[in-house]
Amino acid sequence: MIPTRIELENFLSFGTPAVVFTFTDDEPLWVLCGRNGVGKSAVFDGITYALYGEHRAGTQKAEQLIRHGANGFRVVLEFEFAGSAYRITRARAGRTTQKVERLRDGEWEAVPGVNTAAEVKAWVERTRRRPRPGPGPRRCSSRPSNSRSSSPTSRMGRSVRAAGSGSIRPTPRPSGPGLRRK
Repeated sequence: MIPTRIELENFLSFGTPAVVFTFTDDEPLWVLCGRNGVGKSAVFDGITYALYGEHRAGTQKAEQLIRHGANGFRVVLEFEFAGSAYRITRARAGRTTQKVERLRDGEWEAVPGVNTAAEVKAWVERTRRRPRPGPGPRRCSSRPSNSRSSSPTSRMGRSVRAAGSGSIRPTPRPSGPGLRRK
């Protein structure tokens, strides 16, 4: 599974409007960095919750994941697996709902028979174990240190830094005389 996008709204430290992280193929490495309490771990909690319906501390009541003062939350995870794009949406507003969709011909279609929390979790576990076609696991490629690029982020990936109350934004990797690769 290769995460391509996650959207978090009123989930743990993230509020409204929803915060979206898009992980693109043009960057081989992504880093989340920022001050304590701004939501770095919440991004991984969102991925875990979307896939398994559980928080990092194990199964918890979904209302514990709602941002203080909000009435519900929504987590949307898009990922690639075995050449197909999938989207899992889990939301809590009174009751928890979930759905799994597959991208076909540019349209999201529901995966049949996957409607309950237990069915989503079982589908994820079955899908994870399914063998992938092709040469094997996708690996990050490293570029030679003498690579000429107009952007320092294209050499080492993109850093994502927290900036204020729960907002995290992509920022270029710092560069300068003391930060050159050897």
